[in-house]
Amino acid sequence: MAVKDKGIVNTEKTVFGIGSLTKQFTAAAVLKLEMDGKLNTGDVLGEYLDTPKDKSGIEIHHLLTHTAGLINYTGEDYKIAYREESIEKILNSPLLFFPGENFKYSNAGYTMLAALIEVVSGLPYEEYVYEHLFNPAGMEFTGYAIPDWDNRVVAHWYTDTDNQNALKKFYPYWNIMGNGEMLSTVEDLYKWYESLKHDIILSKKAQEKLFTPFLNDYAYGWEVTDTEKGTLIRHGGANDLGSSAEVAWWHDKDVFMVCLCNQWYGGTALTYVVKDKIGGTMFGEQYPIPPEVVRLDSEALMKYVGDYNLPSGGRITISMENNSLFLQAKGQNTLDLLFSCEADSKRLNAHSHKIFDAAVKGDYEPFLRVLLDRKRVQRFRMFIEGDIGKIEGFDVLGTIPFTRKDVLETLIHITVQDGSITLGLLWEKDHIMGMRIAENPVMYVNPLSDVQFLGYHLGMAKNIDIKFDIRENVTTGLTVYGKVAVYAQKSG
Repeated sequence: MAVKDKGIVNTEKTVFGIGSLTKQFTAAAVLKLEMDGKLNTGDVLGEYLDTPKDKSGIEIHHLLTHTAGLINYTGEDYKIAYREESIEKILNSPLLFFPGENFKYSNAGYTMLAALIEVVSGLPYEEYVYEHLFNPAGMEFTGYAIPDWDNRVVAHWYTDTDNQNALKKFYPYWNIMGNGEMLSTVEDLYKWYESLKHDIILSKKAQEKLFTPFLNDYAYGWEVTDTEKGTLIRHGGANDLGSSAEVAWWHDKDVFMVCLCNQWYGGTALTYVVKDKIGGTMFGEQYPIPPEVVRLDSEALMKYVGDYNLPSGGRITISMENNSLFLQAKGQNTLDLLFSCEADSKRLNAHSHKIFDAAVKGDYEPFLRVLLDRKRVQRFRMFIEGDIGKIEGFDVLGTIPFTRKDVLETLIHITVQDGSITLGLLWEKDHIMGMRIAENPVMYVNPLSDVQFLGYHLGMAKNIDIKFDIRENVTTGLTVYGKVAVYAQKSG
């Protein structure tokens, strides 16, 4: 729903926040300026902006590919910030590495590019991209403040529990300018794809630059990888207020996907959960869909809430939020029961513990041996040593199927000085293909009757039957019907 309390549904014309999809427009604007002879991606930043000595070697190419060594953020997304103060903050921060030698995702780098576009073109950033990109492509409802948002439904943001405000914001916000939080529609993003496909905005030569990956499969505002379906050109975007987006172009098959969401799911950006399943359906793959459910009020649902102990020693916890039940599992045997992990989960758990224990102590050799792409070891090292903070302890929670086919995720709970996070190691066969900030797996439990329920995990497209045991209106246990039926006794 675009606006839940008014019953307004989402359509291809609904306006969404698109997060870091903004970066592809900034990159295209730079290449448009290069086509017009006003700059070259090999130029150094100091030719256009006053830069300190340690930043004098940063090329425009480095900014586009996240290899400049700049910090990631300059401040909160929707805190008023002007160009001069944001650029000063970036340039006064120490480099993380020598430009061109490593990869570190940097929103601040794309803020620098937005400033560069203004200096070179003589126009405000949004005016330039609107005049030279969006208007020629027919994209009337993409941007920050120029489009007339009153002529479109602007979706509200929703987290798991909160009804956020509409996405329309006041500007300037230079913490996000050029790097994120533009608004757009599915219809407009399809027009953008058409403009690229038919060379309306950028020449073939410029697009060759746009889609050529440098380090970590990152090109200019896009990630470009080889897949079993051919070359995949994609990018995602999200914030922690409920908004998320994904565009994917299987170039060899000429299949283009746009997924825009204004709702989070289980503490995770919804597009991240569903994008691979939606992409799969575009190539004919089939996934189970949950059946119609009945509605029970919160008083009726409360009797199912509690902890349920399995014979294996594992535990199922049923909780309620917003008049919905959801399930969490503790213990590898419980995860196997619910999510049908066919792999040797105990082996992957032990392997993950070994390599992570070594990494925390500064030894990345075990990590290096299992990385699918060995060039990424430095990125992982910076993530563990820099982004997470001082690690005080960790615990391997278990291994489950990931939302991508043939990929497994080992979840590691990490205690740091300021709290804790859950890290996911993504395994493809016996190699780690990625690492992400994750959430403990949540399965929503929907009533089919007063005792028969259906557990459903959206990202895995996984159904599981659950039957509650109720005696004299008191819930005493539940049975999970996986490969075998397993009974769990309710505590208390």
